[in-house]
Amino acid sequence: MSDKNLTVENLEAGEFGNKKITPLFWKYSLLALLGSILQTCSLIADGLFVGNGIGSIGLATIGIITVLWVVTASLAGMFGVGGGTIISTKLGEGDVEGARKAYATIVIFSFLFALLISVIALINIDSLLTALGATSEILPHARDYAIPFFIGFPFCVTGTGAYYYVRAAGRPKSALVSYTVPSVIAIVLEYFLIYKADMGMSGASIPWVICVGLPFLLVFHMQIGKKELHIKMSDFKIDFSIVKDVTKIGMAAFLSQICTVVSTIIINHQIIVYGGSELEIASFGMINGYIAYLITLLIAAFIAGMQPIASYNLGMKSWDRVRELIKKSFIYSCVFVNLLLVIVVIFSRPIVEFFSGDDLALVDSTTSILKVFIPMYGLGSMSLFVGGYFMAAGKNIKAIVSVISRIVFFAVPLLFIVPKIMGLSGIWFAQPVADVLAFILTGILIIIEYKKLGQKDISERLEA
Repeated sequence: MSDKNLTVENLEAGEFGNKKITPLFWKYSLLALLGSILQTCSLIADGLFVGNGIGSIGLATIGIITVLWVVTASLAGMFGVGGGTIISTKLGEGDVEGARKAYATIVIFSFLFALLISVIALINIDSLLTALGATSEILPHARDYAIPFFIGFPFCVTGTGAYYYVRAAGRPKSALVSYTVPSVIAIVLEYFLIYKADMGMSGASIPWVICVGLPFLLVFHMQIGKKELHIKMSDFKIDFSIVKDVTKIGMAAFLSQICTVVSTIIINHQIIVYGGSELEIASFGMINGYIAYLITLLIAAFIAGMQPIASYNLGMKSWDRVRELIKKSFIYSCVFVNLLLVIVVIFSRPIVEFFSGDDLALVDSTTSILKVFIPMYGLGSMSLFVGGYFMAAGKNIKAIVSVISRIVFFAVPLLFIVPKIMGLSGIWFAQPVADVLAFILTGILIIIEYKKLGQKDISERLEA
């Protein structure tokens, strides 16, 4: 056995190829889920503090600022999923040096790229926020949020990406710690900044940056201990062929989030076109920024549990293990998320009151919208899960089709068609229809993939 293979076997990621699929999937998913739950607690606290400490104008601002959260997730997803997939696949193939080089290159490049975006955004901050749908009343509050946000943006993008890399290297517990500690700090700090320091939306922005950006310390953590994925001085000469491969694989993750940005901007503008006001923008901001975002975080946790296992076993050509992973992870994720949504719909009013306080008009508006907008959201989110698998498999076209189908193929056209028939309420009815159609389309794609893997497994067994 070569020294290279011996090194691979010593990596913690080696368990991807030999442990039972169900406990392995739950180990990585639950650790990711625990991190997501703690981030969710920070998100819920943010909604509570903004809604009760700042009021409806704060929630309306969140309706605009949510786009910036999604842009962060889109870039982090592109670099994180693309880089994590290459790392896991190369480790599965036994190419430890290739995995190390990919890790180092993408960490350095992602930070510099995000820094460039921050500089451009800060120079054009008012124009950017107006383009996102900020009215003259919302703009000053959005500016207060956006300035600290963009200062921390490079750390948020690279830090979230680092979360994917340590999981690809078989260190899920380190990833969990990187989410738990910042979440606790963010909750305490946001309460102080909004209620005690009266910092308004800046008091919501700074804790968010800490919550999402502090995992950047994982980069330093990876320099300690095992040396397989250490960054070297020579890595600062960026290998753009690796960047190209990473962005190609991660493009689906990027586009899935950018599609959400497009959808959010369209909805904010359509609200005004069809006679809505800051009240409906605030209602949508609460639903989109907290409840729908929570579902996305949960799906992301299951994707994070599935992807490194899939990439590693695809690298080993263990088709039977990949088939088992597809079947079990899809079912577990779908059932869990939709059970949660049933609870959300049943207890929609108290959930809304938790965020909005005693603003009765906002409570009534948000509750009625939520009951239409959210029930099928879990089904639609499974298109992201299917896309996540295809990203791990390096099947970029299928990954892109899966993740953009929900919005590009279905939601966006419906957002222009249904309101013409139903008026303002048509904006909310477009989403569940798009969710069901996306679930059907991507369900067909993953079934076809499952059958193809079965045929590969049979062929190789016959050849053996």
